[in-house]
Amino acid sequence: MAGSDSAAICEIKLNYEKVKSQKTVLCIDDQALPLLIRKILLVHAGYVVLTAEDGLAGLQLFGSEEVHAVVLHHSQGEIGCGVVAARMKHLKPETPIIMLLGTESVDAVPVVDALMRRLESPNILLAKLSEVIDRNHFSVGQTTKG
Repeated sequence: MAGSDSAAICEIKLNYEKVKSQKTVLCIDDQALPLLIRKILLVHAGYVVLTAEDGLAGLQLFGSEEVHAVVLHHSQGEIGCGVVAARMKHLKPETPIIMLLGTESVDAVPVVDALMRRLESPNILLAKLSEVIDRNHFSVGQTTKG
């Protein structure tokens, strides 16, 4: 009996460490279906995913939760995505932001870390996300050690 209790405790500790090490991504999109699909993709890839259907809700989550990266769809909702990205960078400048573009043409938004087309391959999103999180983790690690 004691052996099974010990094994159960070890399993709980391993699961806790796994969840603790997972990176959290905030996805903001004013369209529910693409937001859900993106969430499923990212959860399947091992991320913890927070979602918001507008910029204001996204800003509230961003301010109250630990977020390692943001995937922001370019939309013209209540407040534009450029304003949302700028406010996020003001609050937490180290958090990387990937902006997803639709078919519209958009001038570069200087505060975002990466731009990509919304309809590009999910593998490209996963690669960019990994890249900006790893780059951010490395640079934060460098500044705290030096």
